[in-house]
Formats: sequence, structure tokens, C-alpha cells
Amino acid sequence: MRKTESLDFLTALDPLFTLSFDSDSMLHVNVAEADDGRLTLTAYQREPTDAAGTRQLP
Repeated sequence: MRKTESLDFLTALDPLFTLSFDSDSMLHVNVAEADDGRLTLTAYQREPTDAAGTRQLP
């Protein structure tokens, strides 16, 4: 599986990723592919329609 195929597979399962930084801080982001092929990261915000407890975030 190529690197891009692996990322496509992971984002198809769930586009929510956790970015970890050197300062031990974390940021949850949604990942999407832009029209030009670059990745777009947006800060995760719980959708009001999500049932409580459907996402397990640290």
C-alpha cells in the first residue's frame, strides 16, 4: 500500500486525527483533501447532531 493509499484509507475510516506537539499539547483536527490535492486541516468541533459519546477523544 502506497503512502497516499494509506492516508486515504485512514481518512475514509475517520477523518479525525490528533496532532501532538513538543510541548505535550494536542489538537484534534478533521482532515480533508482540497481540490488541488493538498490536505486541509480544521480544528475539530463537535457537531450538535453527534450523539453523546460517539467519539472517544483523550
